[in-house]
Amino acid sequence: MLSLDVDEAIRRMELKTYGLCEECELMIPVGRLEVLPHARYCVKCQSAREGAV
Repeated sequence: MLSLDVDEAIRRMELKTYGLCEECELMIPVGRLEVLPHARYCVKCQSAREGAV
């Protein structure tokens, strides 16, 4: 799964959307990207997604 996440992050870099939350479209904090470079969502949106499961 991690390989797919990395490939998707590379695709977002090419599209110039890397670092933008796919849910709220706000910037994902740099600290989060340093820890989880393939993050697709900001902490708030990721937490909401996990709570909805």
